Amino acid sequence: MAGGASHPTRQGARLIRLTDGVVTLAPARLEDAEAVAAAVQASLDTLMAWLPWATPDYDAESAREWIRAADRPGVHGVPVRLADGTIIGSCGLQNYDEPNHCMELGYWIGAAHTGNGYATRASRLLIAHAFETLDVHRVTILVSVHNQRSQRVAERLAGPPEATLRERLRVRDEWHDAYVYGVLAA
Repeated sequence: MAGGASHPTRQGARLIRLTDGVVTLAPARLEDAEAVAAAVQASLDTLMAWLPWATPDYDAESAREWIRAADRPGVHGVPVRLADGTIIGSCGLQNYDEPNHCMELGYWIGAAHTGNGYATRASRLLIAHAFETLDVHRVTILVSVHNQRSQRVAERLAGPPEATLRERLRVRDEWHDAYVYGVLAA
């Protein structure tokens, strides 16, 4: 890649454990696969509308594939857990743009746990980790213009959208315009 020095140790930096006392982010373990799959299956009605991987076929093996993929350098996908260890969703950073020190943030919380601020809390923890540990300058969030719940999370994190990208997201074989939100390192 052109335009800057590589930071393999920073991008390869492992997330150990982050918590705010309400939610905890820690790397997934293969033994978490059943709990991840159960959280997805319990929330298919809400997840399928926005996430292409959320299908009735999502099972423990699908979760194990996600866990293995989330362990690659430059990918920081982690389950969101409550204080008792219950997995209620996930939050992740991906698509590292090395020359520009930017990453994209994604998140989902299971239907039984939405409306409690967990996605916002988890995202704040992961954004702080990106700025403090991964040498990231900007975290971008892309949200379908039709996904109002996710928009509210993004607005709590970043303020109003910076732009609208035409037909940026493909959701269930339909093209959706996407709002772009950006959080900058202080």
